[in-house]
Amino acid sequence: MGILGTIKSASFGIVIPPIILVGIQVIARLLELYTIGFIMTLYKGQPIFVPTVILWLLFVDSEIYTYSNLIGVILAWIISYAIIGDWVRKIPDILGSFILVYLFHIYYLVGIHRIPLIAPFPQFIFPVLIGIPSSTIVILFRTKRRKTFFERLREKKIPYDERYSIDLKLPVTCPKCGTKVYSNPKYCWNCGENLEETIYSKIITKAG
Repeated sequence: MGILGTIKSASFGIVIPPIILVGIQVIARLLELYTIGFIMTLYKGQPIFVPTVILWLLFVDSEIYTYSNLIGVILAWIISYAIIGDWVRKIPDILGSFILVYLFHIYYLVGIHRIPLIAPFPQFIFPVLIGIPSSTIVILFRTKRRKTFFERLREKKIPYDERYSIDLKLPVTCPKCGTKVYSNPKYCWNCGENLEETIYSKIITKAG
């Protein structure tokens, strides 16, 4: 676990979830999702109080257990840590960041706004239980090895010149004159040696 990676993940964890939660509320109102039973009460016609958003995200405000509020909060954590997982890509850093995020929220609520708060159990671990699987799924998906263009051609049985698929490490040394060639031309620019026959074809033969 890296300190910088943990701090980076924590900064995202502090900023992104509140934005996503408010965004879900806005989208729910704009799309009139209440007509299909999805009702969120974060916005009540007055400016949204930031500490209220934090209390919702910490699962300590009793209002989130009414209507569809709990679904909205869970979605906010899932989406947020899917984004964070895509940006950070290290589960230990993300896991460690939850402590920093939680401490910041406590300081923000108690130290700045003087809101009395008792850390409830098990509510305070809900973000971890929701966020880590979300990040893990995204990281596994993003790190999965993708097939190369030439592997796809082989699968579809489309013929191509094997010389194009050579993993050539530059520069190449011309076997005739010793000139360093910093590309993969057909001929050596200095002596005219046919590099396809002397170098590339041998590489293909060894690979086969």
